[in-house]
Amino acid sequence: GGGGGGPPPLRVLGFNASRLPPLKIKFKNTNLESPLNFARFYLTDMLPADAHACLYLDSDVVVRGDAVALMDSAFPEGTELCSAVRKDVPLETKGITSLGGHALRAKFLQRYGIELPVAAHGFNAGVFAFNLAAWRALDLTREVEWWIRENSASSLYQLGSQPPLTLALVGARRTEELCRPMPREWHLSCLGCTKASRFKTPEQIAAAQLLHWNGPYKPFRTPGAAAPPGRQEVGPGDAEARPLPYLELFAPYAGTGGPACDALLPPPGAYLRRPGAPTAT
Repeated sequence: GGGGGGPPPLRVLGFNASRLPPLKIKFKNTNLESPLNFARFYLTDMLPADAHACLYLDSDVVVRGDAVALMDSAFPEGTELCSAVRKDVPLETKGITSLGGHALRAKFLQRYGIELPVAAHGFNAGVFAFNLAAWRALDLTREVEWWIRENSASSLYQLGSQPPLTLALVGARRTEELCRPMPREWHLSCLGCTKASRFKTPEQIAAAQLLHWNGPYKPFRTPGAAAPPGRQEVGPGDAEARPLPYLELFAPYAGTGGPACDALLPPPGAYLRRPGAPTAT
């Protein structure tokens, strides 16, 4: 406890990146190759042995609801491995996030003796709660490391930390149900994406308990992130063009972290449409 009825002290844990196997990230223009993206896989080693559950949040997340209430509802039986918001698309969906490649599926079959359930729906690993005891029992850290090594040797998938986590979870559990579904309002994702999924309805925004700027466009500057898009875009149902990437949602939190955080904010107008620039539809 923090003493005197105050909040508990904040404890900052360091991560030794030398623990990671060699990384091979094929997707450019992001921070996916940062070792800190993989630190989530070592929380069972970093946190106290008596810690039974953990809520993991990426650094581009703003929490508007009660995270304690979320954790209280994450594991009603106490035995669930993890809790997360399901994606709308299956694992085999074409594109950089697909896990439907023949070489990958063959490797999965060889490793676990079952077919990779490519019709199952995954989740975004930037927001998920997991049962630390169950994670340890399945030795998922070592399983994730195995997939990282295999990908570095054979280029089985793109992106960074999401694919090895998904593969390890499915393989270890032998089930299509990766995680217990989390209410959708607890993860309004893709606020920094570049495709159609970036557009949100007013109802989604109003209900959101957690805002996630995953994707290349952030409401703050960060080394390695994509340059500002320099234009406004029109989404379904939008009456007029609007700036990316939902800077108005981040605005109430700007300036609350002190001068060091203010220095990370983009200059005024950085994401606004340039004169004469085309507007996407």
